[in-house]
Amino acid sequence: MNHTGHVFADRQEAGRELACALRSHLTELGTTPSYVLAVPRGGVPVASEIATALDLPLDLKLVPPVLFPSLLSRDLALMAKRARSLRGIQPPPTLEGHAVLLVTDWLSDGRPVRRMVEQLRIQGVRRTIVVTPLASPGACETALASADGMVCLSVADGLEDASRCYRDARPVTNDDVRRLLVHAALRSVTP
Repeated sequence: MNHTGHVFADRQEAGRELACALRSHLTELGTTPSYVLAVPRGGVPVASEIATALDLPLDLKLVPPVLFPSLLSRDLALMAKRARSLRGIQPPPTLEGHAVLLVTDWLSDGRPVRRMVEQLRIQGVRRTIVVTPLASPGACETALASADGMVCLSVADGLEDASRCYRDARPVTNDDVRRLLVHAALRSVTP
């Protein structure tokens, strides 16, 4: 793990570098993932590169809401609606019993990742490896405490937005997400 706060050209470059790092780290972690789950929207281009390089299916993992009982059902319904709008006709995968790579484009706060890992455990995921090109020290600590492993290329303080991580930090649109998911789905059915 580099502690200099490396800046990547774009999310695709970060994904390619993570894919290279993952090839060796997965052996060390003793796991073979079945899925790459991207945190939309910025995590999708990163995860797409990883899924392509490792020949794994790509899907989404939305951040679950903070659990306020009075808002929970509404928030979960909105989250499901957003996932359907991004995923299109593709059904979500069955994750029970599988190991997954949970990919984000940068991580300044580990609390959302902790909620995602907890939700994945409830869904029966066997192992969750958090994967990010750049994270704050506190986010790394929180992610490592909740997940089964973590691959992070660089650690830096003061991560307030993607512009600290990428020279080309253009926002990822919903259309970008849909296009990458369709590309991944086509790749998985093409021999």
